[in-house]
Amino acid sequence: MNWIDIVCLVCVLVLTLIGVWRGFLKDLFRLIAWVAAIAGAYFANDLLADTISKNLDISGFTVTLVCICIGFLIPFITLFMIGHFVQKSIEKTTVGKVNRIFGGLFGAFQAWIICAIFLSILHILPVTGNLQESRNESIAYSFYKFNLEILGFSSEEPDLIGMAEKKATELSKEITDKAVEKVKETTTQAAEQAKDAAIKAATQAKDSLAKKVEVKADSAVSAVKEKVEKATK
Repeated sequence: MNWIDIVCLVCVLVLTLIGVWRGFLKDLFRLIAWVAAIAGAYFANDLLADTISKNLDISGFTVTLVCICIGFLIPFITLFMIGHFVQKSIEKTTVGKVNRIFGGLFGAFQAWIICAIFLSILHILPVTGNLQESRNESIAYSFYKFNLEILGFSSEEPDLIGMAEKKATELSKEITDKAVEKVKETTTQAAEQAKDAAIKAATQAKDSLAKKVEVKADSAVSAVKEKVEKATK
């Protein structure tokens, strides 16, 4: 057993004892109070904004802030107090004892979640040196890896650096391919534009030349006609 096991064990013991002291119902009402408070804060502005703005000389952000505070505090305080009174009413009864037992189980469950998150961080991060040695020798970490295998996940340490390098390579290749594709597209467009410009220039030159030839031909015909007319006179 090392410091990692001690941290996990202390977490389980403390939260289990807190759960026994509080009882399951108090924790349950506390959880419901938080959920209801968050939901109340989210929907309060739509439900209360018009009423508050009509009855108080405030507007804009202040109205929204007041609505959020009311929507959060009212359900939270109400449910918290209900949980407190329910806890007090059953404290010295048989139900109270069952409530404390389930409270301890709920506290242990919370501790298990916290420890799982803590061990997941140690599992995912590329730790080295004494920290890696402590982690690998930890009983809690061995149990964590065992649970991973039971759930069908790999217990091997993820290579975050390798994954990051692979992702960076793939991203770089994707960017390069897009850049090459863009260059090809731009080159093709430029070639098409140059081709169209050349065809247009050739057509204009052809038309211009044809007009010049036509003008010269007309001039030659006119000159011949003049000479013929002079000769006949």
